[in-house]
Amino acid sequence: MFAWLVLAAVLGGANADPSSALEEISRAIHRQGPVRITSELFLELLPAGEDASPEVSEPVKATIDWTSPGHGVFRVGDYDAYIQGTEVIITRDGVDDAYVRCSPAMLPVEAIRASFESCPFPMLALAFPTSSGQQIEHFLHAGLQGKLSMQAMRDDQGNLNEVKWTGRNSEFVLKIDPVSGRPVTGMLVEEDVAGLPTGSRLRSRWSWAYEEIPQEDAVAFQRGNRFRVDRLTALTVSGDEVVRIPTLRLASLDGKMIDLESLRGRVVVVDFWATWCNPCIKALPKLQQLSEEMAHLPVTILGVDCYEKGSAGEIRKKVEARVKSLSLTFTILLDETGETARNWGVQGIPATFVIGPDGQIVASHTGAGADYLDKLREEIEAALQP
Repeated sequence: MFAWLVLAAVLGGANADPSSALEEISRAIHRQGPVRITSELFLELLPAGEDASPEVSEPVKATIDWTSPGHGVFRVGDYDAYIQGTEVIITRDGVDDAYVRCSPAMLPVEAIRASFESCPFPMLALAFPTSSGQQIEHFLHAGLQGKLSMQAMRDDQGNLNEVKWTGRNSEFVLKIDPVSGRPVTGMLVEEDVAGLPTGSRLRSRWSWAYEEIPQEDAVAFQRGNRFRVDRLTALTVSGDEVVRIPTLRLASLDGKMIDLESLRGRVVVVDFWATWCNPCIKALPKLQQLSEEMAHLPVTILGVDCYEKGSAGEIRKKVEARVKSLSLTFTILLDETGETARNWGVQGIPATFVIGPDGQIVASHTGAGADYLDKLREEIEAALQP
């Protein structure tokens, strides 16, 4: 969801040269040589009304090892994306026999974003800048659209300490450490976000920490005995590495208590989501389509709402409104405390698990890419085979 394509574009209405400011930031990030950048992101839904409290997500973490110009590793969840000049190769922990090589026609940051679909890490574009001549804001964050004004602020010594982009429905601010010249925090506020309640705003907050690393610690992709696959969802754990599930016993939206153990013998899809999560909202209609397609089969789809803020009654109202707006008919469960999601190791949402008739996880996904529905369909059909 996040993007930045260039160092060289000039934004309409800017009162500072974006090329100069961003080149300065990029040089500061790389000045001391190889560096590990740890990123932490919080998403916040800001409801309409001055007295309303924000709903805050669990933190989403990622790291970047920058080793030399155009080379490094981006790590998020159990995936590693190796950036090697114009080439990007993605592997997954626990999958030693396959890898994905992204299209060479795409810029590295663009390829990573396309592969993960939701990749909210603007530091990628700052650590691995390009000179494509395309608009600068699009690789920092996809929420920055249309004509933007840009400001670069400096302290009394002339050190850069803030860069701000302002558009019709969004504002993105980078806070810079004036001593090191490196970004330390970032904040994006978006209004009129599709899928979110009217009048609400979505705020993304990042923080970054830096650690110098020895050149000899640089890691490059080693193909070994891996074969190439054409999509990220094909990087699945082999059948002899299935994972047993934690317990799941929650009340449904209609008041029934659902125990996953009672569904043994069926294929179950468990999707963790939240009312404020835009990628989740886009994925839910696909799950609805799947539930209708497979209504005649021993397949159950459970949507587990989690990581909400508010009282039990307030959460229920928000979920009911979202379910009604999307015309969902499959079972929705309420994880009001987030305890079940945490027990399942859910950090990023949507997080989807396919459980076989024997009660074991046969596939899992974080995010919902373009092939999300097709891949789930394939995994369910495979799990139904005797």
